[in-house]
Amino acid sequence: MATKIKLGPRQIAFSKVASVDPKEQRDINSARGNVMRSVMAQNKSFQLYPWGENNLLPNERIKLLRTNGDAQNLIETRADFLYGGGFGWFRHSNKNGIVTREPFSNAATEEYLEAYGMDDLGDVVNQMCTSLIETANVFINRTLVDKLPIYSVKDSLICRATIAEKRQVDTWLLNSDWGNAESVQKNTIPVPGFMTGKELLDESIIHLRPFQSGQPYYGFGQYWGEESVFWIEVMNFIAKSIGQTVKHNKNIAHICRVASQYFDQMVASQSIDNIDDNYDPEKEKDKVRDQFYKNVEKMIESEEGPRVLFDECDISADGKLSGM
Repeated sequence: MATKIKLGPRQIAFSKVASVDPKEQRDINSARGNVMRSVMAQNKSFQLYPWGENNLLPNERIKLLRTNGDAQNLIETRADFLYGGGFGWFRHSNKNGIVTREPFSNAATEEYLEAYGMDDLGDVVNQMCTSLIETANVFINRTLVDKLPIYSVKDSLICRATIAEKRQVDTWLLNSDWGNAESVQKNTIPVPGFMTGKELLDESIIHLRPFQSGQPYYGFGQYWGEESVFWIEVMNFIAKSIGQTVKHNKNIAHICRVASQYFDQMVASQSIDNIDDNYDPEKEKDKVRDQFYKNVEKMIESEEGPRVLFDECDISADGKLSGM
């Protein structure tokens, strides 16, 4: 579909960019699903274009996002900025080079208000913004009710593209569990992609996403990169480690310092009657040391356990324990 503009003697035509380039023109180096597979849906075979190598990329990224509150705060803040204060109709006007926007209503807006209710329509827009930020894609379900188009948002995690034959996805596949092979073959539902000239379809899906090089079918979320994923996992690990330490009271409550030569003296003070041909001073020293540690732990043990750190050190020239 082209738009023509005439500027003096020149005429310029703009054509809507195709969502999917022909196979021979596609990039083969960027992140993409690289294993095409057949999926049966309503007794018809479709060629699925996987979202990620295992077809679960958005599901894995959303699952990771939900494990980290800080990451979710950042994502929700971006969505709030995009959505702004809500949804409404505004008339744009340019007066003396100043663009102004003012709320307005007419018969068309009133018709939509009656069909949706203002809260419902605003909620649809909010869902679109959230989906765009969290998954870099928006799948809008368009349904005709008494010739009036009703729009709702499909969860990105259930939507997958079929291979485009005419430079545009003409069928989208929906399944609630893409990780289950049996469910994929039994429960997948095909829904036509919305196209100009087919506005009278009872149901269709409109796909919105930002253009990104090397991503012919799906958008790629900003926090989906390997480095971002790595740091979210690190934050989770740090929080979990500290939490487990505090939860199980494994922090140190006591530090016990003892001179190493104390154990030598204890071994030397043993009765000669306990010494035989198999006597090993170092092994005996280890026994004395272990018994000493057990006695100390028993003395300071509480409901939380001993919570003690031992520091075996030398004696300095002034007769005191050496520094740690």
